[in-house]
Amino acid sequence: MRLFASHISPTEDLIKRYHQPLYWHIRRMVVSHDDAQDVLQNTFLQVHLHYGELKDKQQERAWVYKVLICVRGALRSASAFFMWKSAECGIVI
Repeated sequence: MRLFASHISPTEDLIKRYHQPLYWHIRRMVVSHDDAQDVLQNTFLQVHLHYGELKDKQQERAWVYKVLICVRGALRSASAFFMWKSAECGIVI
């Protein structure tokens, strides 16, 4: 339960800031809106799960795009996605 209604978690703030830029970056890589949304959703899921691994908050943008690259690579092979771990992609900066 939140103590203050205006409190936003770091990952919620990150999603709000990077949703549009990431979506359009992904759309240049995939054809359909639905595919772009899937990649975006999986990217933000991994960002949320591994946000604690981000060591330098000044590198947040680079880290988010690195996560996107890892997710995109993992999604190329559906079976690889389920085996994906952040350490395999080296997303810690």
